[in-house]
Amino acid sequence: MRLIIIFILTGYSLVYSQPKKTFELVSKMDGIHFLDNNDSTYIWGYSFYNSEGSLRPKLPSPTLMVSEGDSVHIIMYNTSGEGHTIHLHGLDADQANDGVPQLSYFVSPHVDTGNYRIVAKHAGNYMYHCHVTSTMHVTMGMYGAFIVKAQGGVNQVYTGGPAYTKEYIYFTSDMQKSWNDDYMSIGPFNKYKPDRFLINGIEKNQLFQDSSQVIQAQTGDTVLLRLINLGYSAVKYEFPSQLNATFITNDGRVLNPTEKSDTLTLFPGERTSVLLYFNSSYTGYIKVHYHNLYQMKGIGFNEIGINLYSPSLIEEQAILTKNIKLYPNPTTGIVNINFQIKENEKIDIEAVLFDVSGKIVKKDKLLNQKESLDYSSLSNGVYILKLISGNFSESIKIIKH
Repeated sequence: MRLIIIFILTGYSLVYSQPKKTFELVSKMDGIHFLDNNDSTYIWGYSFYNSEGSLRPKLPSPTLMVSEGDSVHIIMYNTSGEGHTIHLHGLDADQANDGVPQLSYFVSPHVDTGNYRIVAKHAGNYMYHCHVTSTMHVTMGMYGAFIVKAQGGVNQVYTGGPAYTKEYIYFTSDMQKSWNDDYMSIGPFNKYKPDRFLINGIEKNQLFQDSSQVIQAQTGDTVLLRLINLGYSAVKYEFPSQLNATFITNDGRVLNPTEKSDTLTLFPGERTSVLLYFNSSYTGYIKVHYHNLYQMKGIGFNEIGINLYSPSLIEEQAILTKNIKLYPNPTTGIVNINFQIKENEKIDIEAVLFDVSGKIVKKDKLLNQKESLDYSSLSNGVYILKLISGNFSESIKIIKH
C-alpha cells in the first residue's frame, strides 16, 4: 500500500512540475460578426476573461498556444444564458477534463465555473469547442485553435523535428447565415446548408484586406501552415507545385513517412501541419475549395494569398506599400495609380491583374509617377492587382463593377 501511495505521489509531482500555462475564458452569446461586404450576423464564443468586463466574442475564439510538456489549466466562466463546456479536441485529456457533458460535467448558465487540466504531451494542431448540443453551438461559433509548439516554443514542427522560419494558422469553418441571424429558428441539422465559407472567421475579399492572412515569405523561407477544419464541409487545399508542400503531422501525430502532394483534403475535425519551401521566386495563391459531405460537390471557394519579397529591396518595398495611391476602387474601368516618389526618380514596375481563379487577365508596365490602367473591357467582379518589381510583389484587391 505504501508503495502505491509513493507511486501516485511521484506521478502527481511529475505532472505538476511541468511549466504551467493558465488561460481564463468567458463563454458568451452576444457576439456580432462582420462578413464580406460588411454583412453581419450573430455569433457565440469565448473571450479572454477580464474582471472589468470581457469583450464580445470573436470568430474564431482566441488561439491558445502552449509548448510540448506544459501543464495547462483552462478556467471557463459561464456568464451566458445557456450551459456550455470546453471540449479539448484531439488532446490527451482524461474523462473528467474532456468537456463532454455526459462524461465530465456541465457548466451551468450565469454563474458557474469550469476547470480543465491537461498536460500537452504532443506538439501539433488541436482545437477546443463547446460540446453542449455541439452541432448547434459549433455552428454558432463556439470554437478556437489550441496549438502545442515544440518544447521551449522553438520553431520546429515537433521537438527534434523539421525547422521552419514562419508559421500561419488557417482555421476553416462554415455557417448557414440564416441560422446565426436567428438561432431560435434552427431546424433539424440534416437540413443544414452552409452558405458562408470561412478561414479564420473571414471570407473572400476579407482574406486580402487583412495582411496578416496573406503568407509573407522570402526566398529561402520554410513556412509552416497549421491547417484546422471544424466546418461541416470537406475542405480541399490546392498548393502551388513550386512550393513542394510536405505533410508532416496529422491530427496531432507525426506522419512517418511524411507525404508530398499539391492537394490536401481535410474532413471535419481534422488537422494537418504542412511545410512550404520557398526555394525559388513565387507569388500567387493557395486555392481552398469546400465540398458537400454527401456528394463531395463543390459549394464554396476561398484563396490564401502568397506574397514573396526580397529583403534586398527594402527601398522598393517602402515605395509600393506606403507611398502609393490607387483610385477609384471599386472602379467602372479606369484605375489611377500615383507613386509618391522623389522628383526625377525612376520606377520600373509590372502591373499584373489576376482573376479569382488565378488566371492572368492583363499586364501593364508602369514607368511614371502617375499612371492609368484601363480595365473597361473586363467583366464585373473581384480581381487581384500585383505590382512587381524585382523579386518584390505587392497585392491589391480591385473591384470592377
